Amino acid sequence: MEHANRCVFCELCRTGAATGQHGPFWMMFDRHPVVPGHTLVIPKRHVMFLADFNDEERSTLTAALEHAVLDLRQHNLRRIYEEYWQNPVSPTAAWFARRALDHPSLHTKPAGYNYGLNEGDAAGQTVDHLHWHVIPRYAGDMPDPRGGVRHVIPGMGNYKLLPPPPEPVEVTADEGMEEDLRESRDMTPPRQ
Repeated sequence: MEHANRCVFCELCRTGAATGQHGPFWMMFDRHPVVPGHTLVIPKRHVMFLADFNDEERSTLTAALEHAVLDLRQHNLRRIYEEYWQNPVSPTAAWFARRALDHPSLHTKPAGYNYGLNEGDAAGQTVDHLHWHVIPRYAGDMPDPRGGVRHVIPGMGNYKLLPPPPEPVEVTADEGMEEDLRESRDMTPPRQ
């Protein structure tokens, strides 16, 4: 796990890469944008898990996400990505900057937004500093956007289209698994 003194986000924000801030959060354009305007909302404090948020971070998160949307609308995205193209942090970042510059919606107002958080390796987190993705969506950027963030699992995005039912799978439980099942059946559900 990265620590604050070696964290790429902590370093980028300390050295002026942030394009805005709101309370305990920085905003900056993702150096690997999936679409123009892809913004990151990053706690100023090095935090790795949502459960580690303090009261101020919890209470201002929604306002910070809203601020990020307002902030990205005020920037000249062409200028941002030209700068990223001319001074890339990596060859991969240069490729993404070029792709953003060539995007047909570069000068178009977003028609919606996806907000995403990847917490943990299984969820795809690649930087050990919790952060939110604010991803502008443009009319026509995909044939059928229904399902939104559900598209992170291939074939599961549009729940209106029912795939054929899966083939039954025979599952055999080992001794430890049977004990876990017995314990879970004995648990009383929490009170509402």
